[in-house]
Amino acid sequence: MASQLYTSDIIKACLTSNNEIEYIHIHQFEDSIPLQSRIESLSPFEEKQVLSAIKTKELFSIPFWESLMLTFNNNKNFSKRILDAVITHTKRKRERINKYDFISETENMITMDINFAFNSEIITKSKKRLHLPLLDFYISVSEENQKVVECIIAALNMKNGYLLISGKSYHFIGSDLITRKELIIMLSSALHFAPIIDKSWLAHQLFELSCSLRFTKKYGILPSLIKIIGKPSELQKEANS
Repeated sequence: MASQLYTSDIIKACLTSNNEIEYIHIHQFEDSIPLQSRIESLSPFEEKQVLSAIKTKELFSIPFWESLMLTFNNNKNFSKRILDAVITHTKRKRERINKYDFISETENMITMDINFAFNSEIITKSKKRLHLPLLDFYISVSEENQKVVECIIAALNMKNGYLLISGKSYHFIGSDLITRKELIIMLSSALHFAPIIDKSWLAHQLFELSCSLRFTKKYGILPSLIKIIGKPSELQKEANS
């Protein structure tokens, strides 16, 4: 029977298979700030806009913020306060950590009552700053949708990596190191696939000029590996053991 592998296992596999990596970055993972926390109190017509967005979100299975933007179309009574509240981003307080320290501490971290995220930026022994490409999808989990996700990964020219079920959707962790410029091109290209890929997530990653994925639980679930994409990996042996 195949053993279950999680995000932390994938990250450790990427780190141990590349001797040039010396440091990685992690940070606490913060949830998105809800609209109600960005505006002191919603007026009746603002509440109507929000309720309309929620209905659209549920009907078409698209993210709330994209649904909210649709409520401005041909709306004479739109809320300028909502528009002003859309763009918000808190700078991440990243911690640089030696990869071997991360490998030894990961099991403890995933049992803590804190959400942690792995950041794409790594530092090599020669002091180069490179990135592991990461993606956060929004599309729901199904056999058909997995095929869509795999086609998008291929369209973004990410040949090698790991596809995981994140709980309600998918995560992808690429195993090939790329430059910051290549990462920004990849994230910008990924915008074309919104809302299959989470556009709000993409916007925050572009603010940071790096990207992050959680490796701890959400809704009590750890993201788990469902497919290795591309070249054979030492992890394949463990997944099939």
